[in-house]
Amino acid sequence: SEASSSRLQGFAAFPFETGSNSQRQSSISENASFTTGNNLGRIRYSSRIDASQSTYTGATGVGGSGASQRETFNNQLNYAFSHQIAPYGWVGWERARYTGVNRLDLNGPIWGIGVTLTPNADTSIDVSYGRLNNSTSFRFDARYAITARTTLTGSYTSAVRTQTGLLLQQLNASTVANNGGLVNNQTGGSLFTANNALGVAPGIYRFNLFTLGATSVLARDTISLLVSYAEQTPEGSNSGGVAESVKTAGVSWTHLLTPTLTMIADAYASTGTPSGGIRQDSLSAALSGNYRLSKTVSAFARYAFFGREASQAAATMYQDLVMVGITKQF
Repeated sequence: SEASSSRLQGFAAFPFETGSNSQRQSSISENASFTTGNNLGRIRYSSRIDASQSTYTGATGVGGSGASQRETFNNQLNYAFSHQIAPYGWVGWERARYTGVNRLDLNGPIWGIGVTLTPNADTSIDVSYGRLNNSTSFRFDARYAITARTTLTGSYTSAVRTQTGLLLQQLNASTVANNGGLVNNQTGGSLFTANNALGVAPGIYRFNLFTLGATSVLARDTISLLVSYAEQTPEGSNSGGVAESVKTAGVSWTHLLTPTLTMIADAYASTGTPSGGIRQDSLSAALSGNYRLSKTVSAFARYAFFGREASQAAATMYQDLVMVGITKQF
């Protein structure tokens, strides 16, 4: 897998690193797992070994490069009290090594307890506490169906990664929604909480990410609300830095004008100190239309605006973006 980020320059974004603070990370991973079958009844045991090797540029300083290795051995035991309640616990070992200017070596046991609640087919709540991903904290992933049309989603996670490593982690936890966008594969909620909010910077960070969303599906409309909090704290040899955080709230509205024409409008506002302790308030809004030409071909047009006010004049900016295109499915 591969992820990259770079400063947007000119009219369009390209999948290549350009300008300062550009980063790229390439990873190869291996895993093996074992899970018991139905013979143990209410008890399920699973064991998993994961390993990955990564190389990255930019994540250890401007023009710098480095590598990382991660190995995790995890044993988990689940017990189903009923179809609705299933507590579990895990124990194992984890090691992560980062080389380069901001080197870091983490090595130690992992452990935790949790419970999965599934009161109905459309609701799943997973809450746990323990050490995982080099961080000890609470974690949860939840999808709760208030009604047949309205669903709440939420998640909280903590992990130590480079910024591109966090992108890879989020992409690995994604699935494609009906509208073609990426969502969390466990909850169906928002995937990227730190994307375009926290400042792109080299280094290794401890990330704390929280999201809470609500989606209501009507006959011709889909309305979604989102609030999120993202925080990054430097780790390793650059751990003397301060935590940077940003809060975001937004709304998205999808309206079916005709069986072949769909309009989407969304707006998001963010506030915090996402980069270098500089106070920033930003607003992004977009309006797009998608017209289905045939069963496999559709055309789209999109206008997006982004504006940012900052306590430092050099960080204040605005941008207009217009996109048109055609999508072909095979």
